[in-house]
Amino acid sequence: MSAILRFSLGVLFLIKLLAPISYQASVEVNENRALVDYPEKITFYLQASSSEEIESVKLVFGTDAISCGENITRAIPEDYESSKEVDVEWEFVLRRSGTLPPGTDVWWVWKLTDSSGNQTETPRQSLQFIDDTFDWQLHQSESLDFHWYEGSAGFIRELAQAGETALSYLFDVTGVKIQERMSIYIYEDSAAMQTATLFAPDWSGGIAFSEYRTVLAGVPPGPITWGKNVVAHELTHVLVGVYTFSCVDSMPIWLNEGLAMLMEESVGITHDSEMERLAKAIEDNDLLSVKEISYIFSNDPDLARQAYAQSLSLVEFLFETYGQEKMLQFLDKFKQGISQDRALKDVYGYDQDSLNAAWREWIGAPPLVGTPIPESTPTWTPYPTFAPISGPVVFDEETPTSTEPLIPTIAPTTPVPEQQSTYDDGNNFFIYVGIGGGAIILFLIFFFVLRRSKKIGA
Repeated sequence: MSAILRFSLGVLFLIKLLAPISYQASVEVNENRALVDYPEKITFYLQASSSEEIESVKLVFGTDAISCGENITRAIPEDYESSKEVDVEWEFVLRRSGTLPPGTDVWWVWKLTDSSGNQTETPRQSLQFIDDTFDWQLHQSESLDFHWYEGSAGFIRELAQAGETALSYLFDVTGVKIQERMSIYIYEDSAAMQTATLFAPDWSGGIAFSEYRTVLAGVPPGPITWGKNVVAHELTHVLVGVYTFSCVDSMPIWLNEGLAMLMEESVGITHDSEMERLAKAIEDNDLLSVKEISYIFSNDPDLARQAYAQSLSLVEFLFETYGQEKMLQFLDKFKQGISQDRALKDVYGYDQDSLNAAWREWIGAPPLVGTPIPESTPTWTPYPTFAPISGPVVFDEETPTSTEPLIPTIAPTTPVPEQQSTYDDGNNFFIYVGIGGGAIILFLIFFFVLRRSKKIGA
């Protein structure tokens, strides 16, 4: 064996001898569960043991909502102290973060860091956030999943047909369509539906959660007119919300509500009283401006009804004056995250003030002082439709760490795997670099000495 080969083997042995042993802690998970207390909270619970001290424990969880980037929340149980025995829980309190609709998929993992800096991550688990107060039944149509517990199969089939008709009509009128299925939860009345959410107004009959592709509606079995109305209206909110989703929320309320009211025509809904309210506002020269109904509707019922009527009239004006193609272009602008004024300018040539002036002329209202009036003068043909309630409730992606005392509540959700994955976080990087560098220096010294000895021998 040559001197160089013997030296190389010696260096490798030295590196192996001097290299530190990377020790991975053995972590055993005894319980990894979550308890749903609908609609108030979800409690996550972890019980585990480790061969080394666990310095920190972190919960990472998220939902199936449409979102910008990762829809993830991170939480750290504040009362945890370093130990080989882990027994923690964390409450996701929805009154702080925003309500979730029934049927939401929630996933979670726990991340544990030991005293050596190594991390253990539990396998991803999930649950369905469901209102188990009722014995839900399922009816599936072409695009919709209807969940209900009160009423006959014929009752729910009629609602499903109304929903499919509204979706088809929306596509015919605007060209808007999505591939995702949508869920509708039918409660026995408005009071039951309001109880199922945390922030529903006491006048609400339906709520659209567009980011979750879900509708809640209070529809008593019996006369089906109200049910068709609310299903058509709220499904429009979901469909348009999914289609125009962007990281910039710029779509005006009047457009969203106006389209939803327009779609109610597909199921035979008329709203003569709202048109009368609009006619009275025109007569009194007491109309709300486009800017006033772009971002929020009044809490005053009379003004809110007027805002709905004006929203429908504005959408009618754009359809009848400029057609379906322009409306689809308008919606596409919001999908791109473009502001209302820029979208109006790019597609229709208006800003909010000039749209307001053109629309007022179209309905026969007197011009506002100092506002330019466009040249077009189409004939007003009102659409008799009305909107039930609406308003997507947004899930806050970042939830603050709980500072309340933790309550030991445990409930089974999914099976707990026994073996957990581990990985080294790279804390020994510089040690390896130092050893490798030392070995190279030793090799160079040996090589230099060997060459010199050969020269002397020669």
